[in-house]
Amino acid sequence: MRKTKSLIAVLLAMALGVGTSACATNNVPSVESTAESTNIKEETTAKDGEVTDATAKDGVFHGSAFGRNGNIDVDVTVEGGKITDVSVTSHSETDNIGTIAAVQLPERIVEAQSISVDGVSGATFTSNGIKSAVENALTEAGIDVALFSAEPQKVTGESYEDEADVVVVGGGGAGLAAAVSALQNGAGSVVIVEKTDILGGDTNVNGGIYNTPDKELQDKVEMTDGQKSLIEAAISEKPVSDEHAALIEAVKTDWEVYLASGNTGIFDSANWFALQTWNGGDKVGKLELVENLADNAFDGLEWLKELGQEFKSSISQGPGSLYPRTHDTPSGIGAEFVNTYIENLEKHYKDQVKIYYGVTADTLELTDGVCNIVKGTDKNGNTYTFTAKGGIVLATGGFAGNTDMRVEYCQGERWPDLGKNLGCTGVDSDTGDGILMAKAIGANLVDMDQIQLLHTCSPKYGTTEDNSDKGKSVDSIIFVNKDGDRFVAEDERRDTICLAVLEQEDALFYTVESYDGYGDKTLDELFSNNFVSYTDEIARGNMFIGDTIEELAEAMGANPEKLRASIENYNASVDSGATTDEFGRKTFINKLENGPFIAVPRRPSAHHTMGGVEINVNTEVLDTEGNVIPGLYAAGEVTGGIHGGNRLGGNAIVDTVVNGKIAGQQAAGRIK
Repeated sequence: MRKTKSLIAVLLAMALGVGTSACATNNVPSVESTAESTNIKEETTAKDGEVTDATAKDGVFHGSAFGRNGNIDVDVTVEGGKITDVSVTSHSETDNIGTIAAVQLPERIVEAQSISVDGVSGATFTSNGIKSAVENALTEAGIDVALFSAEPQKVTGESYEDEADVVVVGGGGAGLAAAVSALQNGAGSVVIVEKTDILGGDTNVNGGIYNTPDKELQDKVEMTDGQKSLIEAAISEKPVSDEHAALIEAVKTDWEVYLASGNTGIFDSANWFALQTWNGGDKVGKLELVENLADNAFDGLEWLKELGQEFKSSISQGPGSLYPRTHDTPSGIGAEFVNTYIENLEKHYKDQVKIYYGVTADTLELTDGVCNIVKGTDKNGNTYTFTAKGGIVLATGGFAGNTDMRVEYCQGERWPDLGKNLGCTGVDSDTGDGILMAKAIGANLVDMDQIQLLHTCSPKYGTTEDNSDKGKSVDSIIFVNKDGDRFVAEDERRDTICLAVLEQEDALFYTVESYDGYGDKTLDELFSNNFVSYTDEIARGNMFIGDTIEELAEAMGANPEKLRASIENYNASVDSGATTDEFGRKTFINKLENGPFIAVPRRPSAHHTMGGVEINVNTEVLDTEGNVIPGLYAAGEVTGGIHGGNRLGGNAIVDTVVNGKIAGQQAAGRIK
C-alpha cells in the first residue's frame, strides 16, 4: 500500500505551474496520510506490474488529450519495458481540482503500470484527459497499449479503525477551518474523513469573496445616496418580532453615531450586516445564528490573515452581496482559502493530522448518550470506524447535487422543477450525507425547503465556469434571451433572476458585453473565469462574438433588431443617468458601445441549499426536542437556519470560517 502525495507539494506544483512526476517530491514533508487512511485503491499488478514485451521500447514519449478546460500534455518515460515516469507538462485545469489530479494520477499510473487506474474522485474530466493523453503517447510511439491496461488489484473487504481527539467529517472549507481551530485549541490529534480524493469541497470553486464590515477599508469609499436609502428603508420597516425590533434599534443607534461623526465613508456595523443578511434571507433564518455570524465575521477575517491568507486592499460589492463589504482574494478564487488551511496544517501540525481520502462517512453512533463514533466505507467495500475522544464535527456540505433530496425537500410552487435537467455548481460530493447521518440519530432539520439557484452557469456543465471576465459584475453587461430581448434586472437577487430565466425558452439566456474596457488585449490575452482564453472558448461554442451587433446576433441565432434595441435602450439609460428602468435595474455605469461584441450562454443551476441540521451559536447539533446532542457539532452548508430563504453572495465563506472555527474549538474543549 502507498502513501498519497504531499499536500504541500501539490500546492507548490500549482503555484509554480510545473509538470509533476511520480517521484518529484519524495523529500517534501507532508500532513500524515497513511496507507490505511487513504484510498487503499490500486495495488500493483501481478509481478509488480512488470512488462517485458519487446514492443515497449525505451524513450520519452509525448501525448495530448482534452481535459476539463483544454488540452493536457504529458511526457511518458518508458525504461526496460516499464513506465518509470509520467509528467503533466502543461494544462489549464481548475485550481485545487484538476491540478490535484495532475499530481495524483501520474503516480497511480506509474505505481500500477496501467492506465486503467481509478480516476481522482472529484476531478473526473481531468482524470480521463490524463489517461487519454498517456494512451495517446504510447500509441503514437508504437507501443501496444494493452501492455499497460491491466486492471489493478484492489484491497477489498478489510476493516480499519482509528481514534483521535477530534474527528472532522468533510475536508472542505468548514472542515479545514474546524481542524485548524481544534489544533489551535488543544487537540493533540485530528482525523479528517474526506469522501473524495481532494480537499476543499465547494470552497475550491467559490469566487473567493468574504463579507464583513471593515471600517479601515470602507472609510476610503464615499457613501452613495442609494446606500443611505437602503439603511433608512430597513430601519423604518415595521418589526415582525421582538428580536427584529431589537436589531432595528441597534442599527438605528449605529447609524445615528455615524451621522453625528461627519464621516463620509461607507457606513457599516455588525448589526447592519446581520439585519441585511436576515432581511435578504426573507426573514426565514434563525436570527441569533445570523447575529452570531455577523458579530464574528471580522474576527474571522483577522484569523484568516493570521493564518497567512491575503486579500485585496480595497472593498467591493460582491455579486448578490447587497452591500460594499466584500473582501476579495488576490486571484478571485476560493481555492486560496483551502491552500491557506493546508499550508498551516503542514507548517504547524503535520504530525497531528491524518486525512482519510476516498472514505464516505455514512453512520454516526452514540456511546452512553454521547456522539463519538463515525463509520464509513470506501468504494472497494473496506469499512472504517473512527472514534473521537473529544467531539465530532460534521462539515459534509449541502445537498444541491442530490437530485432526489432536491425534489423531496425543495421542489414546489416556487421551484417547480429541480430534477435531473438542473445542473449543480458544486462538487460531486454535495449529496447531503451528513444531513442524513445526523437525522438518523435524532438531529432536527430546519429550512430544508430553501434552495438557491445561480443564474450564471454553464449550459454544458452546470458549473460557474466558462464565464467572461466581466461576468462577475453587472456594471458592463446585460442579459438577453434567445430572441435578443432583455427580460430581467441584471442587478436583482439571484432567485428573482433565476425564476425569470426559467420562463425563457430552454431556460437559457446570454450575458452580452462589448469590448469597451479591454483596451488592446487580444482574444488570446483575455480569459474566462476558469483561465481559458476567449479564443478557445469561442472555438468550443462557449462564447459567441461579432464585430457588429448584427454579426453577434447571427452567431447567437438571435433577432438582430431586438438585440440592437436591447443594447441601445440600455445605453440610453446610462446616458440619461437613469436610476431605474422598465425591469427595475438600478445599475447604469458603463455603456456597450464598441465591438467586437461578446455573448456568453448561461443557465441556472442548483447552487446552495440553505437547509440542514439545526445548531445553536456554539455549533452544537440539536435534536428534534431542542436538546443538544452531546459531542456532535456542525458547520458550513450541512447546517440550516443561517441563510434563510436566500444566501447573500459572499456569506458562504463567512459561514465556513466563523462556524468552522467555533466548532473546532468546541470539539477540542470536550477532550478529557
